[in-house]
Formats: sequence, structure tokens, C-alpha cells
Amino acid sequence: MQQLLQEAEERASSAGNKPTPQITLDHVMVSFARSGGPSGQNVNKVNTKVDMRFNVKQAYWLSDRIRERIMQMIIGF
Repeated sequence: MQQLLQEAEERASSAGNKPTPQITLDHVMVSFARSGGPSGQNVNKVNTKVDMRFNVKQAYWLSDRIRERIMQMIIGF
């Protein structure tokens, strides 16, 4: 995990002077639900699962290359 974080930081720093994109809640749809499967006593009482979705085609914070790759992965399902 530490190696993945370090690689991500290196990629971010190599991006140059580009500002970091800000992703706000108006760019994603958030919903909450009860998680399935075995758990403690609160499993049927508390919404413990968070589902976040966004429109890949409108995700301006992703590069064209990344957007295309995500679309290829989605089409493969």
C-alpha cells in the first residue's frame, strides 16, 4: 500500500505546474445503504455502505487517456 501511495505522489509531482482538480459533491451521486452479509447487531439498523458514482464522460478532472481506459473497462463487463 505504501508503495502505491508513493508512486501516486511521484506521478502527481511529475505532472508539473498543473493545479490539482477539485472534485466536489455536485460531480458525484452519493447513496447510502445497509451492507449485506454477516456483521454485528447493527447490521439491519444502520446504513453502513456508501455508493459513489460519477459520469465518466463528464469527468473533466480525468485525462482523455484515463477516461478512454475506464470506458474500455466498462464496455468489457
